[in-house]
Amino acid sequence: MARRLIFTKNSTFDELKKLQQATLTAKMNDDKSCTPVLPIKSAKNENFYSDKFKYSMCLPPKTGCTNWQRGLVALLKNGEKTPEDLSDYEVFYDLDRFNSTDMKKERATRGSAEGYLTLVNTRHPLARLLSAWHDKFRKGHPWMKYIEKMYGNILKKLEKRDMTLEKFTYSFEAFMELGQAHYVVVIPVEDDRFS
Repeated sequence: MARRLIFTKNSTFDELKKLQQATLTAKMNDDKSCTPVLPIKSAKNENFYSDKFKYSMCLPPKTGCTNWQRGLVALLKNGEKTPEDLSDYEVFYDLDRFNSTDMKKERATRGSAEGYLTLVNTRHPLARLLSAWHDKFRKGHPWMKYIEKMYGNILKKLEKRDMTLEKFTYSFEAFMELGQAHYVVVIPVEDDRFS
């Protein structure tokens, strides 16, 4: 369910928290409660830390970050809940995060020189692309409204398969062809210098 909030420039934290709680408790059943949006500049990011367990980590989207968050929150709860028993609110808001407006100063006090385990979770770039397509291109997914609006005309021209009976709106091949027009995919090469 990650991030179903609608951010506006003048929203206060309390307003966003109320909106999120209303969404989580299913008091809002309109399409807007699921509108996908990009985070606002001052929103917290995917850089987490724990002073108790002395770690500092970056969990980029589409790298298993939600499962990492579930595991880390369960660790913080000292066995009170298993990762599967955590609510969405706990998963997305119970971990301490670096604030994106002043991360450099905060990270300087929680690095490897200070005894913190520091890491970045990564994933093969093609696996990330497949996961993004598999997640967002399902028929009926809220992101499809945005995708159709921005790229629908191009995707229809690129689509070579009949997707009528498929569970995805567009094939992975059409998605990748669209991507070639917008992005350069770098495929890692094995190199002894990095072993």
